[in-house]
Amino acid sequence: MTGGKEKWSFQEIWEVKAPQTVKIFGYLLLQNRILTRDVLRRRHISCPTECVLCSTGEQETAMHLFFQCEYARRVWLMAGGRFGYHLITIDQDVRTSWRRSWNRFKSRGLHVSKFISACFVSICWHIWLQRNNLIFRDNKIPPEIIAVRALDVGRMWAENC
Repeated sequence: MTGGKEKWSFQEIWEVKAPQTVKIFGYLLLQNRILTRDVLRRRHISCPTECVLCSTGEQETAMHLFFQCEYARRVWLMAGGRFGYHLITIDQDVRTSWRRSWNRFKSRGLHVSKFISACFVSICWHIWLQRNNLIFRDNKIPPEIIAVRALDVGRMWAENC
């Protein structure tokens, strides 16, 4: 797709009700610049390649970590269950998956879409925090707890940011 897709990707993230740090995180995620293990290795930084969240031996890419990883899928499933529908649409890459999911939010109406978009970004942010928590503190929190935390924080952002 042409510039329209990129205009969407980078314009919508700044309108999310979330702290600026999280918006920057979302922007970097959409640019595939989050420091996942595949990006670190491309930058010649020695590290394992496997995803720490699912321990299946799959390479940790942004697409895997946030959308395909079994741990992440359980977080999305739990969070979506609270809304009564799936929050994500998995596609070929992060940007397309994000865009297709985002467009489904918009079809739900303005109030709902602002709330869900804050929760969507919060879920990605909390998956990232959990990944780092596991790497740096060796502390794995069940995906069900991460889902509840992410939704609670997303709700708070939607109401207060």
